[in-house]
Amino acid sequence: MSRGANEWTLGFGIGLIWNVLGGVLAIVGAATFLEVYNLTHPVMRGPTLEIGVGIGAILSTGLLLLVLIAAHELLHGLVMRLFGGRPRYGVGVMGKVLPYFYCTAEGERFTRIQFAAVALAPAVVISLLGSLAVAYLPYGGWLVLPLGLHLGGCVGDVWVLAVVLMQPRGTMIEDMRTGVRFHEC
Repeated sequence: MSRGANEWTLGFGIGLIWNVLGGVLAIVGAATFLEVYNLTHPVMRGPTLEIGVGIGAILSTGLLLLVLIAAHELLHGLVMRLFGGRPRYGVGVMGKVLPYFYCTAEGERFTRIQFAAVALAPAVVISLLGSLAVAYLPYGGWLVLPLGLHLGGCVGDVWVLAVVLMQPRGTMIEDMRTGVRFHEC
C-alpha cells in the first residue's frame, strides 16, 4: 500500500531546455550515424549521384522520422507489456504549439528499474538497429538524419528517467500522459 504520491510534470521551461539539449543530441547523433555510414561505405570513384535538398528529400526524411517515432512509442509499449502494463497511445500538443506522440500506462506501477527499461528501450534499440541499417543497407545513408533527429527526441525519456532515479528506493512509478507519478512504499 502506498503512503503517498507526488508527481513530476513537464513545464514550459523544461520543455525549452529539452529542445536545446535535444537539438545538440540530434546533431551529435546525426554526426555519429554519418560516421558509421562513412566507415562502412567505400568512397566511390567516378560519376556519383548527387542527392540535393529538395522537397523529395525533405518529405522522405519526415516520413522516415514519423516511422521511427511510431516505432519508438511501440517499443515503450512493448516493454510496458513485458512488465504487465497495459499501454495506451495518443497524440498531444505541448504549449498549444508542439505536437507529440506518447505511450502511457496510467494506473499501472513500475519499479525504478522497470521504468528505466521502458524509458531507454527505444533509444537503445532504434539506435543499434539503425546503426546496422546505416552500415549494411545500400541506401542506409537516408537514415542518418532521421536517426539523429530521433536520438535528439529521446532527451525527454532520459530526463524523466533521471528524475525517476532520484526517487527513494522502493518508489513505484506510474507513467502518465504528462509526466510521472511517484508512489512511495
